[in-house]
Amino acid sequence: MANRWDKPDIPHKGWRCVNIIDLRPDGEQINADEYKTCEMCDHYPIRFVHVMERDNHAGQLKVGSVCDVKMSSDYVNPKDHKTLLKKKVNLKRKWLFYKKWRTLKNGNSCLRKKDMTLTVIQNWNNSYRWKYRISYTGGTRPELSKDSYSSENAAKLALFERYWEKIIRQGIFVSEPTRPAFDHPCLDYELPDGGTIRELLKQQSTQRPHHFVPPPGNNGPEGVIIHKKRKSI
Repeated sequence: MANRWDKPDIPHKGWRCVNIIDLRPDGEQINADEYKTCEMCDHYPIRFVHVMERDNHAGQLKVGSVCDVKMSSDYVNPKDHKTLLKKKVNLKRKWLFYKKWRTLKNGNSCLRKKDMTLTVIQNWNNSYRWKYRISYTGGTRPELSKDSYSSENAAKLALFERYWEKIIRQGIFVSEPTRPAFDHPCLDYELPDGGTIRELLKQQSTQRPHHFVPPPGNNGPEGVIIHKKRKSI
């Protein structure tokens, strides 16, 4: 595949990111041929595939995060999106073993998060199948899963996907250069392991300048904070 940055007929600016695909959504290892190649700079491999669109340009381009930044002129959202996807993978690994799951008297598993209650229940029509239910405070009608699942853990994982979708889907994965960072109301939803998405992104943004690791014998440039490990006592 040729480098499209060298082609004058391919616009370099004015693109927007409409989706980001994690090729390892569960954190599992995949084969080398399952990774993708950036369709803009021909870099290989990329794990997070940014789907780019542009007005007056037919088709989409699937690129890496570096090309997303250059094509969209958005220097905040692509990094934050990747941070969220990595956070999702880590949370999904812990979801089944989350300590705040509670077993109700009827045997159903329940998890309370801010303004909603997440419950995994046995299907009334078939005791060998499972569903999930999301109840909201304030009298809003509960949401019951349309599909049923073969096990309680399978229903919990499906519930996680729905929970994650509900708290971050609205506007998070659409790149808008004019939108300031950390301004969407869904950023205030609580994450399964505590804290909010807003706090997570602010923590990441404040930590970015401190990631410099000097070579041996170098105390680092002036103004750069270097975190040193404390010696164990």
